[in-house]
Amino acid sequence: MEVSSEAEIGQFLRSITLPTAFFCAGDSYAIDTIRSAKAMGLRIPEDLSIIGLDDLLVSRYLDPPLTSLSFDKEGMGSKATELLYQIIQQQPFETINLFPTFVVPRGSVKQMPVIADNG
Repeated sequence: MEVSSEAEIGQFLRSITLPTAFFCAGDSYAIDTIRSAKAMGLRIPEDLSIIGLDDLLVSRYLDPPLTSLSFDKEGMGSKATELLYQIIQQQPFETINLFPTFVVPRGSVKQMPVIADNG
């Protein structure tokens, strides 16, 4: 389900059995999710972990700071422009492009104990 505003996120959070974590499609969605969860009395990350995508500068200044995934936005944009040009020129082009993605750990994700696999 896609929700896009803080009010819609709050309504969504109240309508479901909460999971342990949310992965949001962008840091802005994650910020709204944190606000909505806090307005419901939930503690981040104790009650709900939240992860964003984009690693926006503001993410490190939130309370708690937002854990986010970071990727090469400029490289992705450059490749998209190149691919679009190739499509317009009716040239062959690569259809699979992978860009390195990194977790930027901050305070919005609960630390879980590591369980050893004795198998």
